[in-house]
Order: sequence, then C-alpha cells, then structure tokens
Amino acid sequence: MTTFNETYDKTTPAGTDAPSVLDDRIQEDKKAVQERENVDHYWPYASAADVAGGNEVASKYTGEHRKITFKENITDPSQVTGKGHLYMKDGELYYQDATNTARKLTLAGAINIISADILGKLANNTYFTAVDAAGTGTVDLIKANASDVAVLPDGSQLATSGAPTEDEGIVNKKYFDDRVPDDDAFGTWAIKSSNTVYQAESDGFVCAFKVGTGTGGIAGYTDGSNPPTLVKARNSSTNLAEGGMGITFPVKKSDYWKVTGATAVNWLPIGG
Repeated sequence: MTTFNETYDKTTPAGTDAPSVLDDRIQEDKKAVQERENVDHYWPYASAADVAGGNEVASKYTGEHRKITFKENITDPSQVTGKGHLYMKDGELYYQDATNTARKLTLAGAINIISADILGKLANNTYFTAVDAAGTGTVDLIKANASDVAVLPDGSQLATSGAPTEDEGIVNKKYFDDRVPDDDAFGTWAIKSSNTVYQAESDGFVCAFKVGTGTGGIAGYTDGSNPPTLVKARNSSTNLAEGGMGITFPVKKSDYWKVTGATAVNWLPIGG
C-alpha cells in the first residue's frame, strides 16, 4: 500500500481562512495530486532542487504510464452498454465485454490460454479430435460442456480455474501415454552384422568397431537408397593390434544403412 507524504484535504481552504493562505493551500493540492499520480504515471519532479520545493514538472514524458495497478474487486463490475472493463478479481486478471461476458485472462500467474482462447470458443458437446493410431479414423481428446469444463474421454476433467493436476492437460493424457512413444528415450541395443543392409524403423545410432592385426578399415553408409552409397563415417589403421578402431553415426527413420569391414555392429534406436 502506498504511503503519501503530502495531504490532500478537501476541507481546505475553509471559508474563514484568510486570503493570504490561499496560495499555500493551492500549492499543497498540486503537490498532493502530483504525488498520487506519480504512483502509476510518470510525473517526476524536474530536478533535485525541485524535490524539496515541489516546483515545475518539466519532463517531456510526464503523464505517461509506468504501470497499471488494479484494486481487487469482490464481484464483476456492472454492465455498461458499449463499454468493456479490465479488472482484478480473486487474484486474477479479468476482461468483461459489452455483453456482460467476463473472461479470466490469467490463471495461477500465467496467461489463461485454455479458458480464454480455447474453451471459451467451444460450443457445448464439442470435441477436439486427432487421427487414431490406425490412421483411418479419429479419437476424441477434449470435450467442453456447458460450464466450460473440459471433460476427457477417460472421465477426468480439466477445469477453467485452479492449477491442473498431473493427470489433467489440454489433451487426453491417457491417450498419449498409450499411443505416443517416449521419443526422448533410447530403446534396446541390437546386434547387427557387417556388410549387411538394414532399414531403420526409428531414428537411432550405429556403433561399430574392428579389431585384429595388420592394416584394416571400416566405413558406415546411410541414405534413402537400397543399398546406401553415402559414406557418413570411416576409420582406418595400419596396426590394428594397437587397439583397433571404431565409428559411430546417426541414422534417420526409414533410411537404409550398412557398415563394411567391421568386427561388431550395434544398433541403438531412439524411442524404440
């Protein structure tokens, strides 16, 4: 709460005050108005000397907004034809249009995209849908009911107020848990053969090495053709007995790949 140093007294000047004090009362009023307007508006004193004297306001930016401070309302404001209201209630920011429709613009300290932009536009019993796993139909993800509450197909709800729980979201959590693989996780290592062409069922990495004696070389190929012809990794040695050699290279889903000259080849899928 802002504490003011200057007093704004509507009872002064009194009718019994001497004319000689009127200039003092007028100056007091100016200081008090400036101090209060300076809370949200840019209304500074002109110089350090003016801070003490409360004199002329000289800045060209005077009157511009620093911020907008809302006093929290208990209820929505009364409707005014052709007018809109921006206000604060229940710790959140609201906008009420000329039809008396109030929308919560923030939710738990963040922009309330769900209720303000999405659920508010949905008609009763309308669904968000997505292509099903087979790719031949659709599956319902979100349903909006008459109270603007998103009802998920598994029976859970996503309310327009309060912080969502772990099982709530803009889409059906259970649907995505069942249908969408964890693309950020590696799958299981698979042993492959050298000099053999494979087609990748997912993105992944090929790790291969060669050991032995004497000279030797190893190469990795991958592209969209079968067999692949683009070399993505290679290594060679004139003395394999010193420790051998190895290569690692990425492969895109659906591309073909192979390794030549390797002792061992391993495939590591992503999300598999």
